[in-house]
Amino acid sequence: MNQAVTSLNQTKLNGRSIKAERSKLKEQVLSKSANSIVVTNLSYSVKEDKLKVYLESAYGVTSSVSLAVDDKGRSKGFAFVHFADADGCKKALEAREFKLEGRVALVK
Repeated sequence: MNQAVTSLNQTKLNGRSIKAERSKLKEQVLSKSANSIVVTNLSYSVKEDKLKVYLESAYGVTSSVSLAVDDKGRSKGFAFVHFADADGCKKALEAREFKLEGRVALVK
């Protein structure tokens, strides 16, 4: 199995890079999702690093921020965010929305 993961990781499929990794235990997935939010209605000009800086200044440390992009690298207007702890996630969910680059982003 390790050989399959190693040989497939970062290969191209239909012009896109694929990520291959070993499956995770259900507990690992659930613990990570417990501190996760989705931010929608983002301005298409918002960059991942700017979103991360804003979220960390307003709510708490993030462990990852992933802005969804199309096959040309353009923003799709939403992002997945994982906070380092439940407190940051709770603060963001309680806020429900915030303004960034002239748009009201929604927290779910």
